[in-house]
Amino acid sequence: MKEILRKQGEPIVMRLEYDILKKLNEEELKGGEDSFLFPKVKSYREENGVGIVEMEYIDGVTLNQISYASKKQWVLWMQEVAKGLVCLHSLRPAVLWCDCKPENLIVDKQKQIHLIDFNRGCYLIKGIPKEIYGTKMYAAPEQIQGNLLDERTDIYGFGATFLSMPLPWNWFSLKRILKKCVEPRKENRFQTASELLYELRKLRVF
Repeated sequence: MKEILRKQGEPIVMRLEYDILKKLNEEELKGGEDSFLFPKVKSYREENGVGIVEMEYIDGVTLNQISYASKKQWVLWMQEVAKGLVCLHSLRPAVLWCDCKPENLIVDKQKQIHLIDFNRGCYLIKGIPKEIYGTKMYAAPEQIQGNLLDERTDIYGFGATFLSMPLPWNWFSLKRILKKCVEPRKENRFQTASELLYELRKLRVF
Protein backbone atom coordinates (compact mmCIF):
# COMPACT_ATOMS: atom_id res chain seq x y z
CA MET A 1 0.00 0.00 0.00
CA LYS A 2 1.31 3.41 -0.96
CA GLU A 3 0.54 6.71 0.73
CA ILE A 4 -2.66 6.52 2.76
CA LEU A 5 -5.70 8.76 2.32
CA ARG A 6 -8.06 9.05 5.30
CA LYS A 7 -11.64 10.02 4.53
CA GLN A 8 -14.17 10.67 7.24
CA GLY A 9 -17.82 11.43 7.46
CA GLU A 10 -21.18 10.02 8.42
CA PRO A 11 -20.65 6.36 9.42
CA ILE A 12 -23.35 4.93 7.16
CA VAL A 13 -21.84 6.75 4.15
CA MET A 14 -18.22 5.89 4.92
CA ARG A 15 -19.09 2.25 5.63
CA LEU A 16 -20.81 2.03 2.26
CA GLU A 17 -17.75 3.37 0.44
CA TYR A 18 -15.51 0.92 2.31
CA ASP A 19 -17.74 -2.03 1.44
CA ILE A 20 -17.93 -1.06 -2.23
CA LEU A 21 -14.16 -0.58 -2.58
CA LYS A 22 -13.43 -3.81 -0.75
CA LYS A 23 -15.61 -5.78 -3.17
CA LEU A 24 -14.07 -4.01 -6.17
CA ASN A 25 -10.54 -4.71 -4.91
CA GLU A 26 -11.38 -8.40 -4.49
CA GLU A 27 -12.80 -8.62 -8.03
CA GLU A 28 -9.77 -6.90 -9.57
CA LEU A 29 -7.41 -9.23 -7.69
CA LYS A 30 -9.35 -12.26 -8.90
CA GLY A 31 -9.10 -10.96 -12.44
CA GLY A 32 -5.31 -10.71 -12.19
CA GLU A 33 -5.26 -7.09 -13.29
CA ASP A 34 -1.87 -5.43 -13.81
CA SER A 35 -3.25 -2.01 -12.95
CA PHE A 36 -6.21 -1.14 -10.78
CA LEU A 37 -9.10 1.13 -11.69
CA PHE A 38 -10.15 1.69 -8.08
CA PRO A 39 -8.22 2.81 -4.97
CA LYS A 40 -7.11 -0.03 -2.72
CA VAL A 41 -8.95 0.19 0.57
CA LYS A 42 -7.18 -0.61 3.82
CA SER A 43 -9.56 -0.30 6.78
CA TYR A 44 -12.72 1.15 8.26
CA ARG A 45 -13.33 2.28 11.82
CA GLU A 46 -15.53 4.61 13.82
CA GLU A 47 -14.33 7.19 16.32
CA ASN A 48 -16.58 9.55 18.28
CA GLY A 49 -19.48 8.90 15.94
CA VAL A 50 -17.42 9.53 12.80
CA GLY A 51 -16.71 6.91 10.13
CA ILE A 52 -13.10 6.76 8.90
CA VAL A 53 -11.94 4.94 5.75
CA GLU A 54 -8.24 4.46 5.02
CA MET A 55 -7.38 3.85 1.39
CA GLU A 56 -4.62 4.25 -1.17
CA TYR A 57 -3.91 7.84 -2.14
CA ILE A 58 -3.96 8.24 -5.92
CA ASP A 59 -1.25 10.73 -6.86
CA GLY A 60 -2.38 12.41 -10.04
CA VAL A 61 -4.64 15.03 -11.61
CA THR A 62 -8.35 15.04 -12.29
CA LEU A 63 -9.51 14.51 -15.86
CA ASN A 64 -10.50 18.16 -16.28
CA GLN A 65 -6.92 19.19 -15.44
CA ILE A 66 -5.51 17.35 -18.46
CA SER A 67 -4.14 19.96 -20.87
CA TYR A 68 -3.36 17.56 -23.72
CA ALA A 69 -3.67 13.87 -24.56
CA SER A 70 -3.47 11.97 -27.82
CA LYS A 71 -6.51 10.57 -29.59
CA LYS A 72 -5.41 7.06 -28.65
CA GLN A 73 -5.01 8.03 -24.98
CA TRP A 74 -8.49 9.57 -24.77
CA VAL A 75 -10.07 6.44 -26.20
CA LEU A 76 -8.07 4.25 -23.82
CA TRP A 77 -9.29 6.29 -20.85
CA MET A 78 -12.88 5.98 -22.07
CA GLN A 79 -12.50 2.23 -22.42
CA GLU A 80 -11.06 1.98 -18.91
CA VAL A 81 -13.86 4.02 -17.35
CA ALA A 82 -16.45 1.92 -19.19
CA LYS A 83 -14.66 -1.16 -17.87
CA GLY A 84 -14.93 0.30 -14.37
CA LEU A 85 -18.69 0.67 -14.84
CA VAL A 86 -18.88 -2.96 -15.93
CA CYS A 87 -17.11 -3.94 -12.69
CA LEU A 88 -19.50 -1.89 -10.56
CA HIS A 89 -22.61 -3.18 -12.27
CA SER A 90 -21.38 -6.78 -12.13
CA LEU A 91 -21.12 -6.82 -8.33
CA ARG A 92 -23.82 -8.65 -6.38
CA PRO A 93 -25.70 -6.67 -5.36
CA ALA A 94 -24.89 -4.37 -8.26
CA VAL A 95 -23.61 -0.89 -7.47
CA LEU A 96 -24.45 2.38 -9.19
CA TRP A 97 -21.75 5.04 -9.08
CA CYS A 98 -24.25 7.89 -9.55
CA ASP A 99 -21.51 10.51 -9.73
CA CYS A 100 -19.37 10.02 -12.81
CA LYS A 101 -17.70 13.37 -13.50
CA PRO A 102 -14.22 14.68 -14.41
CA GLU A 103 -13.38 15.46 -10.77
CA ASN A 104 -13.94 11.81 -9.85
CA LEU A 105 -11.56 10.49 -12.51
CA ILE A 106 -7.87 10.67 -11.55
CA VAL A 107 -5.02 10.18 -14.01
CA ASP A 108 -1.80 9.12 -12.29
CA LYS A 109 1.80 9.70 -13.37
CA GLN A 110 1.74 6.50 -15.44
CA LYS A 111 -1.34 7.84 -17.30
CA GLN A 112 -3.56 5.19 -15.71
CA ILE A 113 -7.08 6.43 -14.97
CA HIS A 114 -8.82 5.67 -11.67
CA LEU A 115 -12.44 5.93 -10.55
CA ILE A 116 -12.79 7.50 -7.10
CA ASP A 117 -15.34 8.76 -4.58
CA PHE A 118 -18.05 6.26 -3.80
CA ASN A 119 -19.32 7.82 -0.61
CA ARG A 120 -22.58 8.55 -2.40
CA GLY A 121 -22.52 5.39 -4.48
CA CYS A 122 -25.67 3.37 -3.99
CA TYR A 123 -26.53 -0.28 -4.32
CA LEU A 124 -28.77 -0.91 -7.28
CA ILE A 125 -32.08 0.66 -6.39
CA LYS A 126 -35.24 -1.27 -7.19
CA GLY A 127 -37.47 1.65 -6.21
CA ILE A 128 -37.39 5.43 -6.19
CA PRO A 129 -34.38 6.69 -4.18
CA LYS A 130 -34.97 8.61 -0.96
CA GLU A 131 -32.51 11.31 -1.96
CA ILE A 132 -31.16 12.72 -5.22
CA TYR A 133 -27.69 11.45 -6.06
CA GLY A 134 -25.08 12.92 -8.39
CA THR A 135 -23.83 16.26 -9.73
CA LYS A 136 -26.42 18.17 -11.73
CA MET A 137 -24.21 18.95 -14.74
CA TYR A 138 -23.57 15.23 -15.33
CA ALA A 139 -26.74 13.74 -13.86
CA ALA A 140 -29.27 11.83 -15.92
CA PRO A 141 -32.86 13.15 -16.09
CA GLU A 142 -34.05 10.35 -13.81
CA GLN A 143 -31.56 11.48 -11.15
CA ILE A 144 -32.66 15.09 -11.25
CA GLN A 145 -36.33 14.11 -11.21
CA GLY A 146 -35.90 11.64 -8.35
CA ASN A 147 -37.07 8.67 -10.43
CA LEU A 148 -35.94 5.05 -10.63
CA LEU A 149 -32.18 4.66 -11.23
CA ASP A 150 -30.43 1.77 -12.97
CA GLU A 151 -27.22 0.97 -14.87
CA ARG A 152 -28.21 3.30 -17.70
CA THR A 153 -28.01 6.20 -15.24
CA ASP A 154 -24.23 5.69 -15.00
CA ILE A 155 -24.02 5.42 -18.79
CA TYR A 156 -25.55 8.89 -19.04
CA GLY A 157 -22.98 10.21 -16.56
CA PHE A 158 -20.19 8.66 -18.64
CA GLY A 159 -21.38 10.38 -21.81
CA ALA A 160 -21.94 13.73 -20.11
CA THR A 161 -18.46 13.57 -18.58
CA PHE A 162 -16.56 12.98 -21.81
CA LEU A 163 -18.74 15.32 -23.87
CA SER A 164 -17.70 18.07 -21.43
CA MET A 165 -14.03 17.49 -22.19
CA PRO A 166 -12.26 19.69 -24.77
CA LEU A 167 -11.45 16.77 -27.05
CA PRO A 168 -8.91 17.94 -29.66
CA TRP A 169 -10.57 16.44 -32.74
CA ASN A 170 -13.83 16.06 -34.60
CA TRP A 171 -14.60 12.36 -34.74
CA PHE A 172 -18.10 11.39 -35.81
CA SER A 173 -17.94 7.75 -34.66
CA LEU A 174 -16.93 8.70 -31.14
CA LYS A 175 -19.42 11.55 -30.84
CA ARG A 176 -22.17 9.19 -31.99
CA ILE A 177 -21.30 6.85 -29.10
CA LEU A 178 -21.18 9.63 -26.52
CA LYS A 179 -24.42 11.24 -27.71
CA LYS A 180 -26.19 7.89 -27.48
CA CYS A 181 -25.08 7.72 -23.84
CA VAL A 182 -26.88 10.97 -23.03
CA GLU A 183 -30.21 10.27 -24.66
CA PRO A 184 -32.90 11.63 -22.30
CA ARG A 185 -34.91 8.40 -22.51
CA LYS A 186 -33.12 5.45 -20.90
CA GLU A 187 -34.32 2.99 -23.54
CA ASN A 188 -32.44 4.97 -26.22
CA ARG A 189 -29.07 4.78 -24.45
CA PHE A 190 -26.71 1.82 -24.36
CA GLN A 191 -28.49 -0.66 -22.14
CA THR A 192 -25.39 -1.97 -20.36
CA ALA A 193 -21.84 -0.81 -19.72
CA SER A 194 -20.64 -3.95 -21.51
CA GLU A 195 -22.43 -2.80 -24.66
CA LEU A 196 -20.81 0.64 -24.34
CA LEU A 197 -17.36 -0.90 -23.83
CA TYR A 198 -17.84 -3.13 -26.89
CA GLU A 199 -18.59 -0.11 -29.09
CA LEU A 200 -15.60 1.81 -27.75
CA ARG A 201 -13.30 -1.10 -28.48
CA LYS A 202 -14.50 -1.18 -32.08
CA LEU A 203 -13.16 2.32 -32.72
CA ARG A 204 -10.15 2.46 -35.01
CA VAL A 205 -7.46 4.67 -33.50
CA PHE A 206 -4.54 5.69 -35.70
